[in-house]
Amino acid sequence: MVEAPQTVQRVHVLKQFFLPARPGIADAPVIVSAGRGIASQKNLQLVVELAGLLGGQCGVTRPLVDLGWAESSWQIGQTGQAVAPQLLIACGISGAIQHLAGISGARKIIAINTDPDAPVFSMADYRLVGDCIPILRQLIRFLRQ
Repeated sequence: MVEAPQTVQRVHVLKQFFLPARPGIADAPVIVSAGRGIASQKNLQLVVELAGLLGGQCGVTRPLVDLGWAESSWQIGQTGQAVAPQLLIACGISGAIQHLAGISGARKIIAINTDPDAPVFSMADYRLVGDCIPILRQLIRFLRQ
């Protein structure tokens, strides 16, 4: 039997840094969420930016997680998380029943979709019929001013 040589490494901790706790999506007062209507992964950055400007978190539908565009901790719905924010902005989300179940606790919902008959509009307090990308860009410009 041959013994492996032992090496001893010494680590000296000079200083520790802790990031502030990031609230989970379930606890967020504002959520900007995205569905397939954002069309490409690069457009998800608009959702992230708007959420940041509003002091909120990002959410997504299951298809965006399945595509690898977002981490599963962002997923809202029956197979994700149920949320109850004061404000939820749904961008390009048609409104599958599983997703609608996850947002039913939201106090105010603003839905943006190109389809005027999208199921998400049945739960929305405010409905914007149109492409969410230019609407997101305009909202971001307005909030930056």
